[in-house]
Amino acid sequence: MTPRTSRTRAHAIGELAIGGDWACAHGDFGTLAYLARRLSTYVAEPLHCQLAALAELCRSDPGRAVEQWSHVRDLLYQ
Repeated sequence: MTPRTSRTRAHAIGELAIGGDWACAHGDFGTLAYLARRLSTYVAEPLHCQLAALAELCRSDPGRAVEQWSHVRDLLYQ
């Protein structure tokens, strides 16, 4: 279930993004994939698909996943 108000939604996105930063810093790609999937429920295309692709990269190419996270995180904060 996603929060209904834009303020609550923005807060949830911010918390998940901070968690993504933590996961990258600690090399926890399972958590990063989980957070990317959760974040994808709050955003529209094309960011939704970028987050889904990031979750897949966490399993196949962690180095690229970190790079992609940096890009996606910037888009989340716009």
